[in-house]
Amino acid sequence: MGKILLNPSFQLGYQHITANMSIPISADVGVPAGQLLIGTVDVSLKNFDFWSGTLGLNVIAGPITLFGSWGGFSPRLFQFTGETPISVGPAAAEPILEMSGTNFQFWAAQVGAAYTFKKGYSILGGFLWNQTEFQLADPRIGSVPSDNQTLRGDVLMQVYVPFLGIQVMREGQYRAAFLYSPLAWSSGALSLGTTAPLSSNLRYSLNQPGNFGAFNAEYFLLFKPPVTFSIWVNGSLVSIRGNSNLQFTTAAPDIIRTKDVTITNTQYLVGGGVTLGLVF
Repeated sequence: MGKILLNPSFQLGYQHITANMSIPISADVGVPAGQLLIGTVDVSLKNFDFWSGTLGLNVIAGPITLFGSWGGFSPRLFQFTGETPISVGPAAAEPILEMSGTNFQFWAAQVGAAYTFKKGYSILGGFLWNQTEFQLADPRIGSVPSDNQTLRGDVLMQVYVPFLGIQVMREGQYRAAFLYSPLAWSSGALSLGTTAPLSSNLRYSLNQPGNFGAFNAEYFLLFKPPVTFSIWVNGSLVSIRGNSNLQFTTAAPDIIRTKDVTITNTQYLVGGGVTLGLVF
């Protein structure tokens, strides 16, 4: 009683992520010859597996535990399986282009607190943030290279989630937690450009909150104090669909429009690994 315990840890694991962002863009004004034009942008990451690392710290003071963590995936090359309909100038057919992705990064952080209201049972509350970003190049139609190999893109998606949850734990044996929030929201940016001055930029911020659900579980193996070692699994889903403030800017200064559109942003993540920690 009255003693404060510190529990730093390092988590290593293998994660599988699927993400999709669908943004409808329409040319509601005249587009000059040679101007870049974009249809509905459907950015998809499917069947991607990554090694991940996370640093965490728990501060335990009686029935109250403060927790925080920071982690992510290392950048790597990958094949972009999404499709982006893009045309330049008189190419009105707007071919469906597939592109290669590079420098994929996923970063996540969370902070919060747990209160033990009954032995082995706690309520949780906190805030979660994650960011997905990557670059696009090598446009093609199927396996055929596009005529415009100067096309490049940068994609950024951010998700913010305040959450509540419940945790079941038997000290030194196992732990399982379930989290939920109806207040997840998202923002992001997509920049596409070809040979100057043909370029476009869009930014969005979803006005309508979406749903977030997650679970994580650990099984602790017997190690001599103060060392702890566990095997873990986790999974999460973020699903947001609603009206958004969308600003789409093209190279010509008079083609700038801000409007409400319906955007869908969905992310799935499952993984597993090991955690090495200390308690002192």
